[in-house]
Amino acid sequence: VGAVGQDSCKYRCNITGVDTNYDCQCNWPYCDQYGDCCNDYSQLCSGIGQPSCKGNCDAPLNTSWTCQCNKPCVTYGDCCPDYIAECAGGGTNPDPISDDELTNLSESLHSAESANNIVDRPI
Repeated sequence: VGAVGQDSCKYRCNITGVDTNYDCQCNWPYCDQYGDCCNDYSQLCSGIGQPSCKGNCDAPLNTSWTCQCNKPCVTYGDCCPDYIAECAGGGTNPDPISDDELTNLSESLHSAESANNIVDRPI
């Protein structure tokens, strides 16, 4: 049985693996498959299996995540794709993103898209 406050997906959305320190999990699609998702999973987590800042804004650095959801991610270029929408534009982060941070993030995303040969295509 986990300690008080450990039965939540706050800061744990869509992480990989099972954390035996918790009674419930937040690792889509497995927690849904095994029926051990936390009660707040659908509210806090995207549930789409993609890295997301939903429910993770201002989470401390977690090296098991493929991207981050805190202000330093802008500097390091490792923000999750929805960082701005979830954390800097009305999410749980009360501090607006600065112009410099937005520029750094934009440049990082552009570099990542270029490295992965992602181009804009008309719909």
